[in-house]
Amino acid sequence: MAYSPAVVIVSAYFHKKLGTAIGIATSGVGLGSFAIPLLLEASFTYYGYLGALIMAAAASVEIIVCGALMRPISLHRRITEFNNRKRQGRVSVNGVSGNQNQIMPDKEQSTKTEPTTDYSRQHQNARKPQLLNDVDILISVSENKRKMTRRKSVVFLIRRASSVFLFQRDSSKTKTKTKFFDLSLLKDLRYSAFCVAILLFTLAFSSGMVFLPAFALQIGTSELEAAYTVVVTGVSDGIGRLFAGFLFDRKFMKPYRIYIYNVLIIFMGVVSLTIPSVTTFPQLAVACAIYGFIIGMYVSQKSVIIVDLLGIENLSKSFGLVLFFQGIGDFIGPPLSGLLKDLNGKYDYAFYFGGIAVLLGSCILLVSNIIHFLKSRREYHI
Repeated sequence: MAYSPAVVIVSAYFHKKLGTAIGIATSGVGLGSFAIPLLLEASFTYYGYLGALIMAAAASVEIIVCGALMRPISLHRRITEFNNRKRQGRVSVNGVSGNQNQIMPDKEQSTKTEPTTDYSRQHQNARKPQLLNDVDILISVSENKRKMTRRKSVVFLIRRASSVFLFQRDSSKTKTKTKFFDLSLLKDLRYSAFCVAILLFTLAFSSGMVFLPAFALQIGTSELEAAYTVVVTGVSDGIGRLFAGFLFDRKFMKPYRIYIYNVLIIFMGVVSLTIPSVTTFPQLAVACAIYGFIIGMYVSQKSVIIVDLLGIENLSKSFGLVLFFQGIGDFIGPPLSGLLKDLNGKYDYAFYFGGIAVLLGSCILLVSNIIHFLKSRREYHI
């Protein structure tokens, strides 16, 4: 539940280096896949089963702390603007600009007059910070007051108004309702093909990660070497995420990211089909390194590809829908692969099944990319 919002928030903060930002943000998944099992094993040894679970729960609570550090980009910009004005010793509220030394009405508002309002009422309203669609603070004093009194009143009210500045709400945003589950996005051919490709890819990804240690034992490796397959895959996964972010953010690569992503999926299918042919641990370690590297590139750049397909404004809705298809693959993949192992007695068929599923998904995505390319080329020449 924390992964999807975190990716969307990071995508809202970064545009020019989005791929790199996502790669760094998700690289901890690959590194944690081998570090956390070792930590849990040590916790079971020294603190027992209950103690290890309490420590794991305490670590999970840290997600709340991390989430609390994230805030809407609009609020971040508003605070930055407010701090800049504060450093300059100048605040502008509803057309009136002022600082410690001078009060200067903005030109656009200088010709407008407002009815006289009792000072005590203004003071009482200004003391109540509240959410406002537009900062509408009426600054006026009686014409019978002396000029110096008028100036002091305006300065005081501007100071009080500055505390309300951070609580503005964009009226245009409050009037629009956002659909969080929008099936109309599937009308886009490439996005629909991408969702299906993700589903089929996850069939292989989830099955491969589950059965790699068991397959290592099947070819005669020790239990320690079988455990190392997870370590090698996890480390290469983290490296792949970082490398993908750097690669996908290259200026000459950005127009072709979806096609590079398509090629990655094809490579993933080929690697999955070749894993059953290895016979020694060094060969399996190399295969696991390539396997994890490609998985890391694939997983980390999903949101980047979605932005290329539908735009940043549709990321929250479209990314959740992609994760829905991914969840179907996670749910179906391991049971089907386990059934194939039970029917044939070997884990080889689980990897064959995964490789075929990935290649099928890559073909679907490739066809949609070709159709889009031809359509774009035809529209360009019209």
